[in-house]
Amino acid sequence: MFERYTTPSKLRHKGIMGMNKRNHSYIGRYNDRSKYPLVDDKLKTKIIAQAAGATVPALIGVIHNQAEVKTIHNMVKDWPG
Repeated sequence: MFERYTTPSKLRHKGIMGMNKRNHSYIGRYNDRSKYPLVDDKLKTKIIAQAAGATVPALIGVIHNQAEVKTIHNMVKDWPG
């Protein structure tokens, strides 16, 4: 049953980098930490991308906190897909 899974050491041996290593070695090294709040918030990131002229998907809705998750079905009911 577990033969479909592997171990972190086997992945490392094959050159596959874990998320923590990626974040530390690449994201952290090349990005100013003071800018993290801008990209940790998907809505802020979307607004920044639009202001820079990037094409972004339409906004379906915004969920501000965990309690609002229960409204998602109503939020997406008229969207195709």
